[in-house]
Amino acid sequence: MPMREDAQEQVLRLFERALEMPESGWPSLLAEAKLASPGVGDELKALLKAHAAAGEFLENSLVRPSDARLLEARATLLPAVDGSGRFCPGDILGGRFRVVRLIARGGMGEVYEVKDADLQGVHLALKVIKPQVAGDAHMRHRFEQEVLLARQITHPNLCPIYDIFHCKEPAPPFSFFTMKLLAGEPLSARLAAHTPLVREEALRIEAQMIAAIGAVHAAGIVHRDIKPNNVMVQGQGAAAEACLTDFGLARLFKTEATMWTQGLLAGTPGYMAPELMMGEPPSEASDVFALGVVLHQVWTGERPKPKKGSFSMVVHPRLREARVAPASAWLIGELLADDTQRRCRAFAEAQQAVAGARGASRVWSRRTFVTSAVAASIALVAASVAERTEVVPEGWAGLEDLLHPLPTKRFVALLPWPPEENGPLHSMVAGVVDAIEEQLSRVEALDHDFFIAAAPGAHARGGGDLLAEARDAVGANLVLTAAGEVHKDGVRVALAVMDPGTRQTLRRAEVRSVEGEETLLPQRAVRAAAKLLQVQQHLAPNRPEEPVTNSPEAYRAFQAAEALRKQENDAGLDAAIEKYKEALEADPKYAMAYARLAFAYGRVYETTHDDAALTLAQRNYEAALVIAPNLVEAHRSKAYGEWQNGHPEAAIGELARTIQLDKDNARLLLLQSRIFASVDRWRDAERAVEGVLTQRPNYWPAYNALGLLLCSEGRLKDALNAFQSASLGAPRSALPYNNVAMLQVALGDAGGGVTNATRSMKIKPTSLAAGTMATALRLQQKYEEALVFAKQAVSMDPEDGAAWVELGDCYRMLANRAKESVNAYAQGARVLEHQLATNATDGPSWVLLALCRAEAHVMDAAMALRKAETLPIDDLDSQLARARALQAMGRRQEARAALKRCLQRGATEFQVRLMPDLSVLQADPRYGQVDAQRGT
Repeated sequence: MPMREDAQEQVLRLFERALEMPESGWPSLLAEAKLASPGVGDELKALLKAHAAAGEFLENSLVRPSDARLLEARATLLPAVDGSGRFCPGDILGGRFRVVRLIARGGMGEVYEVKDADLQGVHLALKVIKPQVAGDAHMRHRFEQEVLLARQITHPNLCPIYDIFHCKEPAPPFSFFTMKLLAGEPLSARLAAHTPLVREEALRIEAQMIAAIGAVHAAGIVHRDIKPNNVMVQGQGAAAEACLTDFGLARLFKTEATMWTQGLLAGTPGYMAPELMMGEPPSEASDVFALGVVLHQVWTGERPKPKKGSFSMVVHPRLREARVAPASAWLIGELLADDTQRRCRAFAEAQQAVAGARGASRVWSRRTFVTSAVAASIALVAASVAERTEVVPEGWAGLEDLLHPLPTKRFVALLPWPPEENGPLHSMVAGVVDAIEEQLSRVEALDHDFFIAAAPGAHARGGGDLLAEARDAVGANLVLTAAGEVHKDGVRVALAVMDPGTRQTLRRAEVRSVEGEETLLPQRAVRAAAKLLQVQQHLAPNRPEEPVTNSPEAYRAFQAAEALRKQENDAGLDAAIEKYKEALEADPKYAMAYARLAFAYGRVYETTHDDAALTLAQRNYEAALVIAPNLVEAHRSKAYGEWQNGHPEAAIGELARTIQLDKDNARLLLLQSRIFASVDRWRDAERAVEGVLTQRPNYWPAYNALGLLLCSEGRLKDALNAFQSASLGAPRSALPYNNVAMLQVALGDAGGGVTNATRSMKIKPTSLAAGTMATALRLQQKYEEALVFAKQAVSMDPEDGAAWVELGDCYRMLANRAKESVNAYAQGARVLEHQLATNATDGPSWVLLALCRAEAHVMDAAMALRKAETLPIDDLDSQLARARALQAMGRRQEARAALKRCLQRGATEFQVRLMPDLSVLQADPRYGQVDAQRGT
């Protein structure tokens, strides 16, 4: 009659107690068992009898496969050391080794810490082999072979063995070998005290054991006794170091297979593979199985349980907990498989991944896919991008997470490839990158340690270190590259997550589409990218997808239009419009193409003020809404068109309704902010930007936009805080540091301004940063130094009107440079006139033009100012420039009134001091009264 499960557990507990005591104590333990239950007593007696027959030395610990009870029962920790061994502290062994202490007692013998007199007292570990080995010539010979075998292997995670000795005294004869004395504790002890191990420590031990066992197998050796007692661990957490010990059972698997053919087994029960219990000889596969058991203990705190009536193992449900690395759970399941080939395949791939993590050359498996075209493209992106694009099964993909962990804070720059702006391949990859950025940016609201943005313009530059440029552009610590290739059946995109500092590829994936399926490629890439970046759990599964087209021709034209539309300074806007038209010719029902075409026409109207463009924009967004009434992009285009048509309130209402359709859309909120600011609803504009930051809390451009809004309102200290937040979010981006410097100067901290302007220029020299540096130096009254930077600013960007104003101001502060000052202002006027011929609705530029004309003594300064006053110019900078222009035109009373309003809004004395025209007003007693009353 089979025993109940609780009775079986009782037998095992009693059996473990028996192993921890001398055999003389067994009779009393058996009596105790029989009192509990006759069945328990009989079962325990049978186990102890089998154990005694098997013997203590593992070489003779041979049991028949049918003795499953003993195999299970003996799977316990080694008996605790009671402090007494064959040798005592102070004993001299081999005339050389002085015993310090007994470390452990195991199946093969005893391990001592000793001092080596021949090596000036170096402490070693010394393992004494049981007398029955030393006294048997055949067994001693085999033992010597095993030690010599173990000495051949050198690996940082294997305990090195030094030498072997045979001694006749003290009798009986004995043998021992010396090895490195390892600090730390057995893994079994650590598991007993800290179960389960913390994630970082478990990952570390897992990778090191994989590497160690791989080294053993590479030498043609089977360890045959992998278990927690034979793993020493030193250090904690991610600093843990594991070392595999005890090669006492090692065998050359390629040459020896003798004892096992007799139907006997060797090893530690509980860690023995099913095939061993069926009489098969030990092999690499049986070592791998034992590793699976150990890793199961590392992650769950206990060994896997055997299936009833079978030697197969069942993993613990705890292996599915969130703290367990998914790749580790998958790997353990593979290592415990009954199929030996399946085990070995998984272990081989784990070895390769560990080797890659340690900097060794990777040898990819047959699952690797490679083409020379993809390899060449990715190599051009950066030398470190892998020349192979790995296609991995679901389970194995996660092992990269284990061996190439991503940082907790993942600030990701998206880098498309190839760089050809107008090629069809570029358009396809650009569409993939757009989809990844648009959808994964929504994850930022759920994971505040995640940020993703396309590197602006990085794909357009054909040379240089594109990885570093992409990193610096958005302050990233990771770069996600997307490389495309056209093949005979369609297209494929290789995605790679890279560390831009080390240029190491951390993980990779590939997505494909056959001909006619191009429209499915972006969504496939989004899912693959989310998995690579470990944010797939945050993707909204039920989010409605935007309407697409079933026409490959329409889709290709649309993607080409998108790439053209994003060129800097609207350089590709006209060509983009033609491509959108091509898309609509191929598919007249393509709603998204109508919506984007409408927005493109809106941009044309914004820059040219051509009423025909506005009419075309309206016609196209209305067509989009007829086809797809809930298409967000169509509603955004409509709001944009209403605003440009002089109906800001209608635009605000349209956006409010549209935001209800897609509350996470940052583009909607940023457009809403612009429209609010255009009608001087600064607080509403600020709230809109704050809404973006709620959705994308690490989105530094939103902090930058918030800072600009606060500047416009005159809230300079708050603006400084916003710019500083932007600089923290993009530590390798030049723009936020420049804006911090600009605000520091405005608030009187010229030294801080110089520091941050310098930092900005070191990251990327720009006209803006050079101009800010000139302004900071002027505040320090270092006019000659300021002039150098002002000249640098206009040489870097001759089309920057503000840079010419700064140059004129620098000349004006120097003696005998009045003519050069006038020339600088005049050149600024010419630059601004050219820009306003394209975009006549830019109010701040009209104010600056009025100032330049007045300073250069050019006619029509008043006309430019009148034009500006019909446009939105309520931002603080424009109002200060207006006050200055009025003063330069001799309209002092109006200038004084304008300056008073600026001071009341938050302008500082330092801003006024930097404007030469207003220095006369500063000397006016009434300026002091206004300054005292402004309450800022």
